[in-house]
Amino acid sequence: MAEAHEVALNLLSYRSRSFKEMGDALRKKGFSDEIVERTLRDLEKKGLLGDEGFAREWAYSRVTARLLGRKRLRQELAEKGVASSIIAQVQDEVYRENPEEELALRAAKKRLRALSGVDPVRARRRLAGYLERRGFSFEVIGRVLEEVENTRAGETT
Repeated sequence: MAEAHEVALNLLSYRSRSFKEMGDALRKKGFSDEIVERTLRDLEKKGLLGDEGFAREWAYSRVTARLLGRKRLRQELAEKGVASSIIAQVQDEVYRENPEEELALRAAKKRLRALSGVDPVRARRRLAGYLERRGFSFEVIGRVLEEVENTRAGETT
């Protein structure tokens, strides 16, 4: 078990992990299910492993650095094995502090620089697709596109 513990601590030195991620990584290294479970319980007892803390850290990082919307964040956390109740709780917290529409607008303005010479209809379509891939809802995308167009129309008059 000491070897599994060492491997786990090494993995945690890079970034926090969910239970599922850590379990998968230890199993991939060839540790038995029994050793993996004991190691996970030990790490949890010591406060080094927990889905809620991991989800919160992941969410803040991804939302502030990558400007992700709710759908994409939910998908990423679910892939990491985080329970839907924890995902909902963390999303409420993160998007209360970082309103989704503001994030989408920042992402859109950043993306618009690359679309400066593109036909306005094509640019709108590309921008909408970009925001959708970032995980924003159609409602948020619609409001952001409208705001971007109003801003661009005001700049040209």
